Amino acid sequence: MEPAKTGELTTTLAAFGVVRAADGELRTVSSRAGGRVEAVLTRLGEEVKAGAALFRLERAPLELAAAQARAAAAIAENALSTFDRGGRAKRTAELESSVAEARTAVEVAEKQSLRTASLRQDGLSSEKAIAEAALVADRARRELAAAERNLEAYRTTDADLERATLAATRDAAALAAKDAEAILAASEVLAPVAGHIASVAVRIGDRAEPGAELATLLAGDRREIAFGVTAAQRTTIPADARVTWQDALGAIRSGRIRGTATLVDAAIGLHEVLAVPDDGPPPPLPGEVVRGEIEVRHLEAAVLVPTRALVRAAHGVALVLAVDGIARVVPVEIVGRHEGATAVSGAVKVGDAVIVEGGYNLPEGARVHAAKAPEEERGEKGAMDADPDAKVGDEHRGTK
Repeated sequence: MEPAKTGELTTTLAAFGVVRAADGELRTVSSRAGGRVEAVLTRLGEEVKAGAALFRLERAPLELAAAQARAAAAIAENALSTFDRGGRAKRTAELESSVAEARTAVEVAEKQSLRTASLRQDGLSSEKAIAEAALVADRARRELAAAERNLEAYRTTDADLERATLAATRDAAALAAKDAEAILAASEVLAPVAGHIASVAVRIGDRAEPGAELATLLAGDRREIAFGVTAAQRTTIPADARVTWQDALGAIRSGRIRGTATLVDAAIGLHEVLAVPDDGPPPPLPGEVVRGEIEVRHLEAAVLVPTRALVRAAHGVALVLAVDGIARVVPVEIVGRHEGATAVSGAVKVGDAVIVEGGYNLPEGARVHAAKAPEEERGEKGAMDADPDAKVGDEHRGTK
């Protein structure tokens, strides 16, 4: 038997959690280059420095692309240089020549028109010939006007526009060449920061797309524990609740709940509760599974009994009390429990003698008394051996 006691009790919720790197601590290793993986120069869990080579991609296709980009840039640069060295003057001269040719054509056409009209007066030409000569002269004048407009436009705007276009083409080609060189350099994939390799996503011979994840790098020590709880359990967890768990080395760690996430598994209705570890020993590794206890309620001045004293009753849970040597079965309501102690309410008060073990075998009204200690049992046995007529009473015995 043990007496019911008064005291404090913190109730907890048991849950399994997974260690994760906090936001920003896990960095993705990727490359602008794509291609076949020629070499994997790191391994899972390895500590690496910033700039360390982690992977090498096939260079030949990237070298070809870089060479083609350099050639295109050289052509564009040469075109601009040619224009600046005499291209503008050459084009101007060509347009001026076109104007001169058009002017000559007008003069010829007008003279022919006049000659045809003169021949008509002498009866040597027809009206149709006069009309055709006039059309030729009109077309020549229109072509002259167009040539003069082209020359004026080139002198005022088109020459500058042509140069600007050539310069833009040169700049774009140079940028493309620089980008191709950068992609070629990225065929050797380097660690962006110092840290530990948390995962490796490719093997030698795999084809990696540009920007695809090749590995993940754990860059810092900040962690969080994601505990899975049901929707009902989630409502019982107070903000900033304390949480404890045992790490892989058996050490007890602690932290606080920093918030809850949305529904993460619709099939079983689990939610995530996120805990931040307190400062202390080295942080656990991401992916480690832990069993934790989340504090959900703190009771003060509660009536406490050993959890193993609880027995099933017809209408719920009960305790068996020893009242003046008589077993009394009293129903109780469980308020909370933790580490072998249970807080109860009901027809039990502090100091009542609670039968801890064997109570389920005692009917209401049975006589009970505390079991004797081993030394007492040995003394009683010796007395019986000395007096064979001595008998033990038939009362039911309760166990401490």
